[in-house]
Amino acid sequence: MTDFFEPLGEEIDAVAARLGSTRAMLTAIEHASDCELVYVFKRQRGNVQQEFVVCDIACDEIPSRNEFGIRYRERIAYCFGSDKRLPSTYAWRKTFPITMHQNCSHPGEPKSLCLYEESDDVTELRWTPQRHLQRTQWWLIQAAQGRLHAEEQAVEQLFYVPKTTIVIPHDLHAGLAKGKSVEVDILLPKVGGNEKVFLKVDWCNGGRVFGRKVNILEIMSPDITHGRIYSPATKFTGMAEQFDAMGVDIVQLIRERLVKFVESSQGDEDVKDTAFVVTLPIRRRDALAHEREQRIGFYCFRTVKDLLVDFDVKVVENGLLNKDASGSLRPMEKALPDYAIEPMEVLRTSPVAMRRVQSGYAGNLRNGVLVGAGALGGALLDIWVRGGWGSWTVVDEDVFKPHNFTRHVAPNFGIGRNKAEYAQHYLNYHFPDAKVVGVNADACKWAADNTDGVFLPADLVIDASASLTYPREVSSFGNAPRHMSAFFAPGGNDAVLLVEDIRRKSRLSYLEAQYYRALIELPVGDTHFAPGLSTFRSGVSCRDISTVMSHARVLSLSSLLADQIRLANDAPKAQILIWQDNLVTGERCLTNVEVRKARVIDDRFGSGFKVVWDEGVEEKVFRMRREALPNETGGVLIGYFDIGRKWAYIVDAQPSPPDSVAEPTSFKRGEKGVEASLLEVMARTGGNAYYIGEWHSHPGRSAAMSGLDRIQLDELVERVSSDGFPAFQLIVAEGDIKVHGKGGARG
Repeated sequence: MTDFFEPLGEEIDAVAARLGSTRAMLTAIEHASDCELVYVFKRQRGNVQQEFVVCDIACDEIPSRNEFGIRYRERIAYCFGSDKRLPSTYAWRKTFPITMHQNCSHPGEPKSLCLYEESDDVTELRWTPQRHLQRTQWWLIQAAQGRLHAEEQAVEQLFYVPKTTIVIPHDLHAGLAKGKSVEVDILLPKVGGNEKVFLKVDWCNGGRVFGRKVNILEIMSPDITHGRIYSPATKFTGMAEQFDAMGVDIVQLIRERLVKFVESSQGDEDVKDTAFVVTLPIRRRDALAHEREQRIGFYCFRTVKDLLVDFDVKVVENGLLNKDASGSLRPMEKALPDYAIEPMEVLRTSPVAMRRVQSGYAGNLRNGVLVGAGALGGALLDIWVRGGWGSWTVVDEDVFKPHNFTRHVAPNFGIGRNKAEYAQHYLNYHFPDAKVVGVNADACKWAADNTDGVFLPADLVIDASASLTYPREVSSFGNAPRHMSAFFAPGGNDAVLLVEDIRRKSRLSYLEAQYYRALIELPVGDTHFAPGLSTFRSGVSCRDISTVMSHARVLSLSSLLADQIRLANDAPKAQILIWQDNLVTGERCLTNVEVRKARVIDDRFGSGFKVVWDEGVEEKVFRMRREALPNETGGVLIGYFDIGRKWAYIVDAQPSPPDSVAEPTSFKRGEKGVEASLLEVMARTGGNAYYIGEWHSHPGRSAAMSGLDRIQLDELVERVSSDGFPAFQLIVAEGDIKVHGKGGARG
């Protein structure tokens, strides 16, 4: 006669069931032809009322006398609680076999069946008692046919997860081999109302011990074929039995590890606690290689010195290792010690390579330099360090002030500290393998001097300085690494990324000019430099003015830029990318500006400036010249100066005003609409681009200056002399362009 479990509570009539889910299951069983109700009982567990529905379920597809021990008719119990709809499912036959896909249960208790792959909260979304009965039948049939664990599923773990968790450093093995010692900090969080025990392992900081010192002994098991899942034993004897059932002599592995501990002098034998961390390679079948690893830990309140004696590794009388003449460890003659152990789930902090995998980053950056550790730079660095992308040197000479932490990712303990050095401190504290290097220096001087040999060998330099100084300065370096510049528009809703090509033919300062032209010509410029910008005073100095921008906006745009910088690094081309967020609708719009080849001339005998323009400007003036033939045409030249470095940048050439007078051999530019147009240019570019001179065309002749052109250039110099700027004249002929400058730096 089959032996079943008795009711574990008070048996009741089916009509007396009070829980809605219980009543629904009873109705489903009543209408199911292959299910028969046996009885119903209830019990109280703390504040939770439980009702059990016990029924017999028949499955025609179960093979008779199958090797897995599943019967045609099985008695199943469904436990419903007042705290949730989804029932726990138990096999009610005492001799029900141990199979895969069972939940943890203790000896002598009904075996708990794991019916669903999804979490309970996801399963509940589509759960009905009818579907649950069908799923139970499916589980029994699959178990009877040996197909419960599909080939595409990952191999099963070998142990259920204990309530105690130990978190070890990812570099534990290497650190212990170097003679470093560890301590544990005990945390008692509540998860789902139940108290968990967390043991967080940290390296001892010199002679100061803040937690409880422990010796951790790592053990590597031979490969094990998955199948049964064990509830971790709480005594050494039980642990040995479980490993023996898996074909592993854990006692011998422990003894060998104790020998290694002594011979390598890896720790202090008198430390009161010892933890074993066992790595279990798990394979699908005996002939296959292992597919995954599970780590299981065992904590015991015994010293290594005690264990050496209890496991018969040391001879008590002479204190020597228990080895024979050949140097082999003698067999253990003592009985296995029966003191208690605490089984532990073993988690490991994520090393940099694993963080890349977890983040979905296919590639890596070897050596990166980040200029600027402000709100944007700090967020970028935080994202990349967490994701394991790049090895970073960050350069900044500014210090943290109170208002910075409204939108900076760093903890506010850094007030008064250098931003770069503090970034190094807090990121390396949380991610020791990040090895961030913080440099308190002026980035321009640091790069020019190649201090410590870091700048020139870098694979990529990110400018997040929110300044024009560094990107313009570094653009004059012929041997600098590839650069990108990332920044926010002052309104806080736009992000910009300027990307040099891998050969640096299009440098940051050249891209800056083309970025301004995009703001002038394209819809992106309508709101990019929004009027009425909100600011606040962050200090007493007249310069202590900051723009209003929330931490949420910083994180949103920084996350975007962090990914786009990473992707741009994999592409060799130059790019100008502008993103705009609409906070009302939530839309994000990208403007991808075509990068044009730059031209650079040295106007040493005219203005003394180097002049930069690009093919975009050339195409525009060629087109306007062609459309005006046979007459001359011309207009205002838009650009800007870097007076200190003696560079002039031509951004745009505006069309001829409507009141201009044009002849085949002469041109007089009109004034209508020019002032309004220049004001709009300044508004759309944030005042960064402005009037720098004039351009005109030469039909049927070269771009060389005529006598009238020289007179016009002198007049231009006179017009801008009050600002001390040079003046420039661009002449476009058939297939030729000449730029002439005068005044300003040349006097």
